[in-house]
Amino acid sequence: MRDRGNTVLVVEHDPDVIEIADHVIDVGPKAGNGGGQIMFEGSYAELLRSDCLTGQGLTAKRKIKDSFRKPNGYFPLRDARSHNLKGVDVDIPKGVFVCVTGVAGSGKSSLINTEFLKHYPEAVVVDQSGIGRSSRSNAVTYTGAFDDMRKVFASENKVSPKLFSFNSSGACPRCKGLGYTETEMAFLDPVKTTCED
Repeated sequence: MRDRGNTVLVVEHDPDVIEIADHVIDVGPKAGNGGGQIMFEGSYAELLRSDCLTGQGLTAKRKIKDSFRKPNGYFPLRDARSHNLKGVDVDIPKGVFVCVTGVAGSGKSSLINTEFLKHYPEAVVVDQSGIGRSSRSNAVTYTGAFDDMRKVFASENKVSPKLFSFNSSGACPRCKGLGYTETEMAFLDPVKTTCED
């Protein structure tokens, strides 16, 4: 794409991608409230000579970690054969931060998302999938706090808890609790209008 005259912008952490970039912009110095500043602009060679954290990390001037936690046991997996896994055995340490790495398509996801979860279904999975089934899900519905709130409101008003739900009796009959109505426009995107009710 670049060779055809396009400007290609990539937000990336992979050292191999950073190395082939024509120009590097480093933002920092840290994350969150500690960030928001341009720490470096220039070529990869200049980045390696710079004093920013990315430059230090790429030249290993700065030690990331020199001590490691000891595991308090292991999760054994034996003869794992999902997808491209060829009867592998591995002992995954308990109570420590474990990184499963390898080239794309090597079997990382098969090992963890299929084999590990098959043998240890009690594991809690945190990934990029949505936390709720509804577009109306939020932190309060996901944690279950709305259930208790509905019961209190229902008890105080001597009515059904369903009246205090977006998705049940309490939902607006016109927009079904969405807050907007949607008009289909055939070959165009639907038009959303704030619900008048």
